[in-house]
Amino acid sequence: MMKILMISTLLTLSSTLYANIDCQNQFFKYGSGDTANEISTECIESYEVSASDDLKVNTTSGKITAFANAILLKDSANKVIKMIAGEYTTLNNIQSLSYNSNNDELAILEKDTGEIKVFSLKFAGNTAPLRILRRNELIGATSFKLTNEKLCAYDENQKTVYTFSSQANVNRRPAYQNADILSVLENQNELTCL
Repeated sequence: MMKILMISTLLTLSSTLYANIDCQNQFFKYGSGDTANEISTECIESYEVSASDDLKVNTTSGKITAFANAILLKDSANKVIKMIAGEYTTLNNIQSLSYNSNNDELAILEKDTGEIKVFSLKFAGNTAPLRILRRNELIGATSFKLTNEKLCAYDENQKTVYTFSSQANVNRRPAYQNADILSVLENQNELTCL
């Protein structure tokens, strides 16, 4: 009886793992032209249910949910209106997000690299970020906030807040990257963006 239970558990875990890998592949290949430009409803629902509250933002027109490698926008009737996913997005392991309603921009923080990628919500599909901020100080950042003028990132382990220009972008020529640290606040217990 115990062997049957163990085999059943292993089969369930392996099918769940396969389903997650299949969903990741669907999101990664979205908009590539290699496959149908669709992501299964099952994948969308499973990702949406598993997304933490840090990866959900309500807006005046609906809801934004980020997953490991995709961003989903739904209207107030809970209907998918836009999706940002695919190879060109360079999305990999989204840790948190920040929405700037004034510019209709969504910024995400990548967990493993500390990169902050800013997307315009005027575009959808397999679209590259408008701006990317990549700094060694951001590796280990746990949360951040994007405003019209600033981008503030908080490293909970270092208890430090780093402030950058909201227009920082390492994809520009060095003279125009605007990626210098504007200020550092040490001994902080939470994200403070002054």
